[in-house]
Amino acid sequence: GKGCLLCILVLTLVPAAVSAQDGAGSTGAGYLLLPVGPRSISLGEVNCALPGDPFNWQFNPATLHTISGVGFGFSHTEWIVDTRYENVSLHYRWGDKLALGAALTYLYRPEIQGFDEFGIETESLRSNNYRAVLGLGFTPLEALTAGVNVKYFRETLADWSAGGAAFDIGALLDIDRLNLAIGLAVQNIGQDISFDSIDEPLPLTMRFGASHEAVNHDSDIKLLIAADLVKQRYEDLYFCGGAEIEIHNAVAIRAGYSAQESRTGNGFTAGGGFRVHERIMMDYAW
Repeated sequence: GKGCLLCILVLTLVPAAVSAQDGAGSTGAGYLLLPVGPRSISLGEVNCALPGDPFNWQFNPATLHTISGVGFGFSHTEWIVDTRYENVSLHYRWGDKLALGAALTYLYRPEIQGFDEFGIETESLRSNNYRAVLGLGFTPLEALTAGVNVKYFRETLADWSAGGAAFDIGALLDIDRLNLAIGLAVQNIGQDISFDSIDEPLPLTMRFGASHEAVNHDSDIKLLIAADLVKQRYEDLYFCGGAEIEIHNAVAIRAGYSAQESRTGNGFTAGGGFRVHERIMMDYAW
């Protein structure tokens, strides 16, 4: 495809919390589940089968190869309890068989008041974490893409810190004659991490999803429907999905729903965006 520079400026507001693990056990490094990309978030946080989305490869690396040319994306998220996080993403399509990606997410919270054993206030404590991702997408067959992400992550609270490495694997089958994409991804594969001598497993997540696009050429309107089935460690299987209407390849309106039980809020999401220029898109998600 023709190479192009895609600059995406995003303002994202997400009231949903990353899952608070309960039940038979708990996981560490829950921030690995932080959603990024306003399109995915506003469609109920689906991210298994969204071809062409410039952020989505961070969760299913197979979608990396569906993005043409060179691209850059930035998102800012206002999250719960005055917590914020930023994501920067780069991707590069190298010929017909290979695509590369790199991304960084940095989360920061307000300082936490410290106390000593007598309940007297001490200095404020800082808390932040980050994850860095390198992705590779390739096309073993004409309609099939595959990919792998390698990620490094670290969390810091005052003088304590913990981190490690993990990887994701994914596949995407594109059925052109049906305008249908089917995806499969396994996320956060890796060893347990230790924080202050407590060992916890990573939030291993398995996803199976699909998306379908219908186009009305007379009115130049596109309708996209996408859905995922998700199984996270220590959580029940749940559904998430959404729909997008795009008009004249310029304006998009989106809505979605996530049925995850531990998710904060009522599960509904929404958003939209517009194309400022052929190479520039701006999006918002709630």
